[in-house]
Amino acid sequence: MAPKAVFYTVFLAIWVVGLALLGACSDAGSGFWATSEAPSEGALAEDATCSDELTSPKVAPMAAAMRAMLLQAETMRAYLVSDSAQSSPPPAWAPMPFEKQMPTDSNVVTPEFLRRASDYHKAFERVGREPTPEHFNAVVAQCVQCHESNCPGPIKRINRLRIEL
Repeated sequence: MAPKAVFYTVFLAIWVVGLALLGACSDAGSGFWATSEAPSEGALAEDATCSDELTSPKVAPMAAAMRAMLLQAETMRAYLVSDSAQSSPPPAWAPMPFEKQMPTDSNVVTPEFLRRASDYHKAFERVGREPTPEHFNAVVAQCVQCHESNCPGPIKRINRLRIEL
């Protein structure tokens, strides 16, 4: 992939993340990056979606964060499999504290989920320090492991991120 194509891919990913941020509710306590703490029991009991009827479809902030993470991973994958990976800087690779967002189902936030989130962030940091296909596949493996026990729907799509070595 040419450097210009990588630039446009990164720009598109950032633009989509911006749209996700706008659509994830902006009132206090429910935005995309609203809190640095895990949601409280009381907050989880409240409706986690936007109340604006024009927002369609309604998506919980954790789901919006996961979708943004997927876009970021797709951009990194494209970079790693391209020829430009040897000659140009890697795309943006910013951590997203998805585990601190309001989930679609409050039963998801368990100690096991939080441990898996921590493991994911460790693998994610390795890709940021040294973007290699092996490190990237470790991030994908962390995603799959968590989704096997929580929200298995996107596993096929996550597995398509793997890079054949």
